[in-house]
Amino acid sequence: MSIKYLAQETLLKPRTYLPSYLKRKEVKLKLLELWDKAYSPEIDTVLEPSRKKLGFAAIFRDLSIFDKFTDFISIAGKKKYGRSIIVDKLAFYVPYHVDIENYGIYFRIKNIETDFRKFAHFVYFGLVNNDFSFFRDDFPSRWIRFKSLKDNPKAFVVSLFIAYISFHYFHSLTHHIIEDISSYLEIIGKGKYSPISSLDEEKFANWAAFQALESYKVPEVLYQSKKAERLLNTFSFMLPPVNRDDLIDIIFAMPPLMYIHLLKSSGNFYNPEVTESIYRRFSIIWNCMKYQHFTLENDPVKLVSEKEIFDRVYLTKK
Repeated sequence: MSIKYLAQETLLKPRTYLPSYLKRKEVKLKLLELWDKAYSPEIDTVLEPSRKKLGFAAIFRDLSIFDKFTDFISIAGKKKYGRSIIVDKLAFYVPYHVDIENYGIYFRIKNIETDFRKFAHFVYFGLVNNDFSFFRDDFPSRWIRFKSLKDNPKAFVVSLFIAYISFHYFHSLTHHIIEDISSYLEIIGKGKYSPISSLDEEKFANWAAFQALESYKVPEVLYQSKKAERLLNTFSFMLPPVNRDDLIDIIFAMPPLMYIHLLKSSGNFYNPEVTESIYRRFSIIWNCMKYQHFTLENDPVKLVSEKEIFDRVYLTKK
């Protein structure tokens, strides 16, 4: 096997993403209809706003820079992000190019509570009504465990939330990786932050988040990770108490369900895609930088702060 072949195999290539199940027209139409009508009183009961104390990892930080973006779900357009914070419906990403002291991922807790509630209604309703049986042939044992969650709504909510918030963390993390790549390009005189349009960046962040979800092929790997534990602790105040042994890994079912939810709820759905611009800029360097963050979780660009990006995950009420 040649070095050239190996290099070609690791290159980022232009492509779009669609979960394999949604390539079946009948499945996609069924899920779209299901999302519109889904409601489960059990979910409202479990997610009743009974504020508990914040989890030990939760930190609220409301920066003044957020004030003018409270009514925005995105600011992506034809321009590059440049020296602006990145505004997504469920999170702000503050680049260190903008604020070296306060950079990081800021989850917008009010929007997350609303959005996750709808997602939970959608998935639980489908589970109770046996609308997800198309998973059974490919994942018979995991499907049985997933289906058993309908009898334990609290465990269902927390099991679903781990997968849900991990996806959105992966999306925001991609914004950070792009900034680190930009810093490298700046060092070698090949560009400045950000080297791609904001629309391309949003599409790519969705693509990378779905790829990250699909990479957890071994059951329980994500659910037993420090990443999942810390994200769960951060949001524990809005979730019901459950025994950890009752949680079930449902990552295998997430791609089509999350895709449909984003399509229906996001307001601005950015089709998951590696565009030509992303390919030209990141084709060689992406995998190297990705593994630094997704696998080693070790930020390759060292800044003034001693904290890595995963230690800079906050909550905001904006």
